[in-house]
Amino acid sequence: MKRRRNSMVCLPAGLSRSDFDRQNRSRIPVSPRLKDG
Repeated sequence: MKRRRNSMVCLPAGLSRSDFDRQNRSRIPVSPRLKDG
């Protein structure tokens, strides 16, 4: 999916920060910025 690849670089408008955090939990450590929101 192109969405997942893009989500790693920047947050797509379609995904909320919570979904983004869940997605990247298994891939890469989420930066403090995204956790803080």
